[in-house]
Amino acid sequence: MAKKKTKKKAANSIETRGRPTKFDPSYCEKITQLYAKGKTDVQVADILNVTVRTIYLWRKSQPLFIQALREGKQLADEEIEKSLYLRAKGYAHKETKVFNNDGTIITKDIVKHYPPDTNAAKFWLSNRKPDKWKDRTSVEHEAGESLQPKTDPVDVKTRLERLKQREKEEEQIIDVESDEKTSK
Repeated sequence: MAKKKTKKKAANSIETRGRPTKFDPSYCEKITQLYAKGKTDVQVADILNVTVRTIYLWRKSQPLFIQALREGKQLADEEIEKSLYLRAKGYAHKETKVFNNDGTIITKDIVKHYPPDTNAAKFWLSNRKPDKWKDRTSVEHEAGESLQPKTDPVDVKTRLERLKQREKEEEQIIDVESDEKTSK
């Protein structure tokens, strides 16, 4: 009886069947830089000349790709956090203004001030201290009480009788109007 040969999976890959991967570990630095600049998966795929599906496959099968992606996204998130923080508390920076005075170019170094932004501060605080700053709507309910609106059965019967009475009155008015039209 012949023994059946089985293929062993490569240590660095989930699956050995099919075409070899286009992933090259030398991409990692570039991938980190691209995600740090805020690029999307579609944009990264386009720059690396692969499909978005390939990017998704690399996410599942290439630990180095995942590590590079996470590092890049973390750098981008840190930059945004820093910007949001500065916007929330207000900041100043140096700027060079350029003027034209009768054909003469004049440059002047100034300090430009940005006041604190209340929306940025509120966003920052609602995420950093949600117990104090989060906008929440609280609905309290005591156990045992029904959430159905309370209606009195007698009131419902009275309303039904009134509606029936109105219907009868409207029918009488319609009958009178139609009798008047036929007599003319």
